[in-house]
Amino acid sequence: RAGVVGLQTALSLLEAGYGVIVVAKYWPGDKSIDYTSPWAGAHWRPHAAVDELELQKYEMATFRYWTEMVKKVPKEECGVTILPDTYFWDSGNPETISALWWPNLIPNIRMIPESDLIPGTTLGMMYHSFCIDVPMYLDYLVGKLGDLGVKTITAEVDTLEDVFELPGIEDDVVVGMVNCTGMGALNLVPDEKVYPMKGQTVIVKGRAKQITFRKGEGYVAYVVPRIGEEITVLGGTQGVRDWDPEPNSAVTEEILKRCKAIAPELLNEKGEFEIIAVQAGRRPSREGGPRVALVKHAGGKFICHNYGHGGAGYQSSFGSAMEVVSLVNGFLGRK
Repeated sequence: RAGVVGLQTALSLLEAGYGVIVVAKYWPGDKSIDYTSPWAGAHWRPHAAVDELELQKYEMATFRYWTEMVKKVPKEECGVTILPDTYFWDSGNPETISALWWPNLIPNIRMIPESDLIPGTTLGMMYHSFCIDVPMYLDYLVGKLGDLGVKTITAEVDTLEDVFELPGIEDDVVVGMVNCTGMGALNLVPDEKVYPMKGQTVIVKGRAKQITFRKGEGYVAYVVPRIGEEITVLGGTQGVRDWDPEPNSAVTEEILKRCKAIAPELLNEKGEFEIIAVQAGRRPSREGGPRVALVKHAGGKFICHNYGHGGAGYQSSFGSAMEVVSLVNGFLGRK
């Protein structure tokens, strides 16, 4: 799957001076519930818990990477821009903020006055964050890979080792493989810790004025505008180990109901959203968090894993890719 983690990892390796061949079953433009990246919201919002230091490192590295990228690349080209981002809690308090690891690292954070909180919430915070138009960003990464002369192979394999035997793979030249197969790692590694986290979103007409996220008891709601179109993504769900490929109509109604309070500017004269599409994807999650690790393989080769990011694929993509570069450099004795 040529998802955001795999594409960014390939790009980072190329920029580090390695030759790269990208092997994937799905590419940007393809649609499958098992190809998750095109279904994402997406925006930079930390997923790492206070004790998940590696994931924190990946997320902050990506934040800094995008901070520099948007200074150089127009949003119409890369699909990434900075927008106001509001974060509401239904039952938050000052200790809620102090328990987070990231507010002191992000510029321009301010608390929302009680008078400006939306009904039903007790705490709010505003800052500026990255909003990603995912079709544009995936195309941008593919374009960057093409500019650097990457070779691509469209294929499906039964085991990771089969990749070394694919036509076009020169065994005496290839020194290793990076596994960014997402949900595919469940069977290809195999890794029984991998599981799907079903995400369901609703695409509605109109572009929201900002990113908004609301955390309640047992649910989250979010609004993410697509900067390249007059549409907005509404979510969200966390269907742990839910393999059902179809969107659930009852879940759709819950999403619409919860998002009305956080994106009233998108409602029509009847007080409803104008629905364009309902979609579902399987976030490739993993017990214990992402696996970014290098192991020795037969013949002096290596397999470096980078999968299991769940709903944090975009915001951890660059950070985890640079960890892969570091691991490969160490294995090959490069500085």
